[in-house]
Amino acid sequence: MLMRKSILAFLCSLCFNVTIHADTINFVCDGYDTSDLHGTNIILSGSLYPEASPESTSIIEAPGICSISFSSSGVKEGLIVSAYANFQPGDVMTVRPYAGITITGLEMMVTTLTYAQSICHLAVDNDDDTVLPRVYDRPYLRTWNGNVTVGIQLSPESLIRFNYISINYRTSDASIYDTKEDCDNQPINFYTLQGIRISTNTNQPGIYIARQGTSTRKIIVRQ
Repeated sequence: MLMRKSILAFLCSLCFNVTIHADTINFVCDGYDTSDLHGTNIILSGSLYPEASPESTSIIEAPGICSISFSSSGVKEGLIVSAYANFQPGDVMTVRPYAGITITGLEMMVTTLTYAQSICHLAVDNDDDTVLPRVYDRPYLRTWNGNVTVGIQLSPESLIRFNYISINYRTSDASIYDTKEDCDNQPINFYTLQGIRISTNTNQPGIYIARQGTSTRKIIVRQ
């Protein structure tokens, strides 16, 4: 059994001289079965859009990797219902990688073949947009592959209902700390698996994401 101590003391006792491989972040609608997904899951629940006004934007963090934001110029329909979210004309989804992160792919799992055939525009690194392609051997999946360091924007022409958005990424060598001194000189922030920032002094048992610069790792605190 691990002694109860702060996450900060535990993490700073480690050396960050490790190789960081490509990985996946999944933004998953609450209630969807995640057993077939690999990578880290961040659960979406409630409304994707703030209550203040339909023009406002909500931002969900994948700590150290990217942020995904939702904005709408129309009626707020971005509710998570029965393991899916509504994505409709006037809505914009923006994925922005952090420094040292390159997005190499994006997947959107939709609920029916009708939504798989809906046109969804995709703009990459501020260039002219294209259309998010279908995957014909996996008819409910829309997918894109490439290399993005600035951001991706998605906007549908008609209603699309999706279960999850997966972001594939890799970390550049510049974000890896080679020495213990590098580790000590960087601030460390801690988040829940839902992307909520928490105190560095928490002793609450659970699984957390630690972000130091552009390097991240999961840690487990046991009672």
